[in-house]
Amino acid sequence: MVHVIAGRYELAEVLGRGGMGAVWRARDRTLGREVAVKEVSLPRGLDDAQVARMYARTFREARSAARLDHPGIVTVHDVVEEEGRPWIVMQLVRADALDKVIAREGLGATLYAAAEGRPPYDRPDVWGVMAAVLSDDPDPVEHAGPLSPVLQGLLRKAPDRRMSPGEAERLLRQVAQGPAPVPEPPRFAPPDPGSRNVTLHP
Repeated sequence: MVHVIAGRYELAEVLGRGGMGAVWRARDRTLGREVAVKEVSLPRGLDDAQVARMYARTFREARSAARLDHPGIVTVHDVVEEEGRPWIVMQLVRADALDKVIAREGLGATLYAAAEGRPPYDRPDVWGVMAAVLSDDPDPVEHAGPLSPVLQGLLRKAPDRRMSPGEAERLLRQVAQGPAPVPEPPRFAPPDPGSRNVTLHP
């Protein structure tokens, strides 16, 4: 049976799954083009108020992302509601998956490419969207989870306080092993990532 979202987007196959849902390759029946459609799924056990807040945040983030225009950022075409939840319609990008980029370049170098401010991450509006995605709180430092030290270290704009790719990878592996708390990273001098060019695709 063909599954059509909002009477327009015909789902074809799952391109990938993650903690917040799945991304489908789909066909836009109206414009006759292929798109990527993100199916948003939430963890079980949330009450109605929590679900409403999460879905509202998804719509808000999609609207923010839709305002960005850069060759290195996936374009958000639409956000629709189907089966009581949001579906995000995006540009279909034919490129290496993020796990392949990490395997080729290394986790630390991949993260550093974004945090260092390489295009398109050198634009203030991109940083604003990233901040909105990371936390709803005005001060994510006080209310962040176990990844807080890693995010803080990577997102520091002062070069002499930004951690290196190797240190970022070490801290991320420490978080993954848990449950020991991750220490606040000290000040790091920015490394020279060389000629590597890494683009992150949502």
